[in-house]
Amino acid sequence: MQEYKKVIKSMIGGTTSTMIYLSISYILDFFINVNVSTSIALIIGSICNYYFQQKAIVDTSILSIKYGYKFIISDFFVLGSNLYGSCYLLNRKKDIVSYFEKIYQNIHYYKQYYNILIRLTVTVIIFFTVSFPLRRYWVFSN
Repeated sequence: MQEYKKVIKSMIGGTTSTMIYLSISYILDFFINVNVSTSIALIIGSICNYYFQQKAIVDTSILSIKYGYKFIISDFFVLGSNLYGSCYLLNRKKDIVSYFEKIYQNIHYYKQYYNILIRLTVTVIIFFTVSFPLRRYWVFSN
């Protein structure tokens, strides 16, 4: 049961930092290239996420450097995977929208949210396949 609580707390922290990431990247998209805005927002979201994950998994609100090095190494993989997946799909917008136009008639409504939907989808996939397992069983392991 304790493990489920850690997963739930980690998901809440991850969701909060993801909202920070998505909000910052959405705003920056108006001013700079989408790949650059994605990179900047991922770094800011990662800093916030370090605090949230430490609180969720270790259950302390005191920011500790003890886990910092492992977190930075794990975030290299998490952010790298997220950045690669997001940029890959953002750069192939025409192909992906064209594919979905064939199977979904109302895709025109969602085109304006393409960047956010792609970033969110990639982030969810990365959370379950890379982020949580790395942080739970390596970074914050006792």
